[in-house]
Amino acid sequence: MDVAVNMSFRAMVVRELEDVPDEVMVEVLDFVRFLKHRLSSLTPEERFERFWMMARRIAAEREITDADIATEIAAVRRGE
Repeated sequence: MDVAVNMSFRAMVVRELEDVPDEVMVEVLDFVRFLKHRLSSLTPEERFERFWMMARRIAAEREITDADIATEIAAVRRGE
C-alpha cells in the first residue's frame, strides 16, 4: 500500500486504465461523465462535505492526527 499512498488518486486511476480492454472504455467514459455530472449538480455545501470527508479519510490512511495538523498550521503561521 505504500506505493498507493504516495501516488495521487488521478495517477492511480490512469495506471489502472492502462489494463482496461478497449471494449470497456466506452463504459468507463460513461461512468466518468456520470461522476462529473453528479459532482457539478451538488451544492457548494455538499461539495465541501464530500471533499472534507475525503481529506479526513486520506489523513486517517496516512496516520495524520488532528494534533499533527494543528502543529503544521502553527508552524506555517510562525513562518517556518
